[in-house]
Amino acid sequence: MIKLNNKGTTLVELIISIVLISVVIVFMFQLLIDLNNEELNNDFAINNQIIRAEIIKFINEDLANYTLSNIKDNSSNSNILNIEITYKENKKTLIEAHQDYIVITNAANKKQRWDIKDATLYPNKVFVYTTINNTSKIYSLNFNMEIHTVNDNNTTGNNNIIDDISISYIGSTTDYLPNLTCLGHDC
Repeated sequence: MIKLNNKGTTLVELIISIVLISVVIVFMFQLLIDLNNEELNNDFAINNQIIRAEIIKFINEDLANYTLSNIKDNSSNSNILNIEITYKENKKTLIEAHQDYIVITNAANKKQRWDIKDATLYPNKVFVYTTINNTSKIYSLNFNMEIHTVNDNNTTGNNNIIDDISISYIGSTTDYLPNLTCLGHDC
């Protein structure tokens, strides 16, 4: 009878060990990539939070101080969104939104520009939502400009609204703007 050498490892044991270590390394590598992507996505959103807040404040100051009379879409190009907000006090706010920056001229004729960093503004379509409360005779108007941060899960049709620019207005039903559902070239 032939005696086997039991002092070392066999080739099969070595291959199985390498395969198991490779599987563990692949899972660890994927975990590190996912953690890195999550951190990047958070950084992109945080970097634009201050810019978003400034834009919203700039527009809301006019909406709070004047009575809305009309919102007009002057967009002639699919890459630029031009919104004109007019007030009963013969004032207006102009919003010019490009994919990487926004320029706003407020009712006091003060013009300001904000660059959108690590993200893309979607200027082709802005959804407008209205709610009417006839009992208290008020309505609310909200419009939302999509901003897509650089990640896999934030695209047109799959929008992460946390980084969008949302503008709200509350007014009397006598000032209601009917049939306003969308602004932009793709409406």
